[in-house]
Amino acid sequence: MHPTCTQKTIREEVLEKQVADILGSIEIPESFHQWAINCLKEESNKDQDDRHSIIQGHQDNLSLCNRKLETVVSMRINQELEAEEFKQRKNELMDEKARLMELLTDAQNRVNTWVDHADTLFNFAKTAKSRFEKGTIEEKKAILQALGSNHILKDRLLRVDLNKPLTLVKSMAPEAKAIEASLEPLFSENHTENQAKISEEFAKNEIWWR
Repeated sequence: MHPTCTQKTIREEVLEKQVADILGSIEIPESFHQWAINCLKEESNKDQDDRHSIIQGHQDNLSLCNRKLETVVSMRINQELEAEEFKQRKNELMDEKARLMELLTDAQNRVNTWVDHADTLFNFAKTAKSRFEKGTIEEKKAILQALGSNHILKDRLLRVDLNKPLTLVKSMAPEAKAIEASLEPLFSENHTENQAKISEEFAKNEIWWR
C-alpha cells in the first residue's frame, strides 16, 4: 500500500461482487435482445431504398470523375494542355476522386454497421455478468474495461462511469426484466403465438421510444 494512501483495503471477492452487481444492472433478457434487434432490422430495411440511392449517387459521381480524368490525360497526350495546367487539373480530380471514394466506402459500411453495433452492445449487456463470474483474470479485466471508465474505489465502494450506450441499456434493463418475469409462464411453451405476445408486450412499453 502507498504510505500516503488513506483508502482501506478491500477483499478481492467483495470487489468482484460489486463489479457483478454493476454488470447485473445492465443485464437484459435474451427475449428483449432479440426483440430489439428485430425492431432495428425492420427500421434498417425501411431505409434501404434511401441508402441505395445515396450509394448509387456516389458511384455515379465517381464514374464521372474517372471520365474527367481520362479526358484530361487524353488532352495532355494530344498536347492540348500544357504540363502545368495538366498537373493542376489532374491533382484536383485526384483529390475529388479520393473524396468520393471515401464517401462511397462510408455509405456502404453504414448499411449494416449500426445494427451490428447494437447487437454487440446488447449481447455484452446480456452476457457480461455471467462471463465475469466464470471468467479468467484477463477476461474479467477486459469486461471491466468495456464497461466504462473512471474506475474509482472510495470507502471500499467501486464507482464506474458507464459508457454512454450502456447507460441507455441500464435505463431499459429493469423494465425489460420485469416484462419478461410477468410473462415467464409463456417461456415454457415454445409456440409462435407466445413469442408474438412477448414481443407485443415489449412494443407497448413507451420507455424504449423515448
